[in-house]
Amino acid sequence: MSSLSSSSPVTKSRNGDQSCVLYGRKGQRQCGFFEWVDVGTCPRGREILPGLLKKLRTIEKELNLHKASRKWLLYLLLVSWVIIMLLGLLCLKLLTYPNM
Repeated sequence: MSSLSSSSPVTKSRNGDQSCVLYGRKGQRQCGFFEWVDVGTCPRGREILPGLLKKLRTIEKELNLHKASRKWLLYLLLVSWVIIMLLGLLCLKLLTYPNM
């Protein structure tokens, strides 16, 4: 890290972040100054990013469809178990009391 000026306690890192040399320091002297300097995205990143975001949205939509179909399958499985249990109880009752 190189100092912005010799009289300033503010330092600037290689990626453009600015902070006081006392920022986050353990002990008595601490400073709360921190400024994030956001540099722009490189041209290649601006070229690739829209395609990646489009793919991400497509995959998220597909995932949501699979989640919805899974919920329906679990619901149908539960309903089928209830029907099987009711039919089993009915058969058991008919076997126990054949004259009804």
